[in-house]
Amino acid sequence: LRSTLASLHGSATALLATRLDALHTADLTSGRDEARAKRKALVAAAERVIERAEAQIREVDLKKARQAAEAAVASSAEA
Repeated sequence: LRSTLASLHGSATALLATRLDALHTADLTSGRDEARAKRKALVAAAERVIERAEAQIREVDLKKARQAAEAAVASSAEA
């Protein structure tokens, strides 16, 4: 699960950096405001995906750390 989330994070980050941030609207003569608004919405959506993936990765890491700590406690209790 963590690797899938990390892959999603990487893909969304790459999309944001190489595609969305690379869109130039200054040269447009018509539809510039609409293009800017759509680009802004797409950037915001990509940033939400990135933030959500980061939060999920932190949650997975936290659960894994808790499980390791519980296993260590159980192991020491048996000894």
